[in-house]
Amino acid sequence: MASFSSCEATIEIRIYTSAMSTSTISTTAKTSANAAAKPHRTRKVVSKPKRPRWVTLVSILVLLIVIKGLVQTIRMLALKFADCSRVPDFERITEVESSVKITASFHVEFVDRKIESEVRGLIREFNDKIEEKAGEVNHRFEKLDSKSEMLENKLRELGAVEFLRKEDLGKIIDDLMNMKGGPIMET
Repeated sequence: MASFSSCEATIEIRIYTSAMSTSTISTTAKTSANAAAKPHRTRKVVSKPKRPRWVTLVSILVLLIVIKGLVQTIRMLALKFADCSRVPDFERITEVESSVKITASFHVEFVDRKIESEVRGLIREFNDKIEEKAGEVNHRFEKLDSKSEMLENKLRELGAVEFLRKEDLGKIIDDLMNMKGGPIMET
């Protein structure tokens, strides 16, 4: 192993003996004056520009989405292989599907009958209300009809009676004044 410091160099040599003990020989050499005069060379560290947080978050989200897609793909492949190995279960699934279809059809028929009975009840109720309102309306029409006949009779009676015109009334007043012999007392 070799190690270097700024002013001196150290060389270590390890010698292994058969008994697994180690001996170390080290030599130290002084560097020349030229080497001491030169400044120690350092390596420039180039810093990466910091990425904004949102870029980091987007990168993480994309990575998570890719991982999720891979997991789903693996799961789907595993399910496909598992389905191929379970052929007897497929028969059981078809039996369950057929029984579900039969049960669903019975349920649909039951609900359909229930809806029909509810609709019939509502139609009967609605028809009863219509008949009740129609009876009230007919009764009101009969009242209106009788009132209109009474008004027509009254108008005929009024038409049969002759009214005095203003001129005729003025003549009657003049005749009455002349009969008494004097003017009518005005109050």
